[in-house]
Amino acid sequence: MSQNTDNRIEDESIDIEDDEVSAEVLSQAARKAGEEAVKKAFAMGLPVAVWKNGRIVKKYPDGREEVVPERSIK
Repeated sequence: MSQNTDNRIEDESIDIEDDEVSAEVLSQAARKAGEEAVKKAFAMGLPVAVWKNGRIVKKYPDGREEVVPERSIK
């Protein structure tokens, strides 16, 4: 993958100029990055924050979940 002078990313495996393909590729890349981030956080024993039922929830590697109180979000 390389970046040319007009700031477009070039990669032989994807066609960046096709909007539908680009949206799908970006969606897949974002999903994969998120999954990898969760795996790394859990491997280090750290929780991750997720949006669940209209609330921010900390999910821990042991499966425990903790709703973040609204007062601590401000």
